[in-house]
Amino acid sequence: MKIMAAIGALFLLVSIYFLFPTISACVQAMNDIQVDMPVSLHPGIITTSPFRTFVDYWDYQAGVEFTPKKAIAGYNPRGFPIFEWSIGPIKCVRTPFCPEFTNAVDISWELRDGGKTVAEGSSEKWNQGEQMAGDKLVIVLGMFRVKKWHRYTMVLHINRDASALNVADPRIVVRLPYSYNEPIYLGVVVSGGFTLAFGLIGLLLLYPAVKCRRGQRHLRHG
Repeated sequence: MKIMAAIGALFLLVSIYFLFPTISACVQAMNDIQVDMPVSLHPGIITTSPFRTFVDYWDYQAGVEFTPKKAIAGYNPRGFPIFEWSIGPIKCVRTPFCPEFTNAVDISWELRDGGKTVAEGSSEKWNQGEQMAGDKLVIVLGMFRVKKWHRYTMVLHINRDASALNVADPRIVVRLPYSYNEPIYLGVVVSGGFTLAFGLIGLLLLYPAVKCRRGQRHLRHG
């Protein structure tokens, strides 16, 4: 029984070892999206609501998400469909990021920590930084690094009238880059699974040893 109890205790220690990366991955997952707000692309200035993070020195990505309409515009000689993406009055064929769409957006931004500007950028500097995320089209405005517990706001300057694109439900989104999603959620699943498995095995091994020891104490005092 002593050997079984020692093995059970070892499994519990391994479970605790995996608990810390599980907690870390969960915190990162909860800090995935910091800002997600609808926006009008009329010229003007937009200030996001304040946000703070619980992770240190992570790169966050700011972008404008659009919800386009996707349809089949025709078929190529091999019979494969040719797709067309409609973003307001703009129609992009074969690729969702045609120049008419990407050049329509001109947004510069500042990241403020309190009253201090700590980062800045623009869609022009991040030209060709477009992404597809599910059914969303994302024009990346830039990336910046955050510090734990700091309180940030983002000020965006809509420099060019792109209000014709408002029918595509544009949203300002500040989040971890999409490429981070897979390792974060994989970390939650894998390390969380190991934590649960080793913890249960440890308890199953310890329970009979503890029960036996209690029985022996009862006999001595009986």
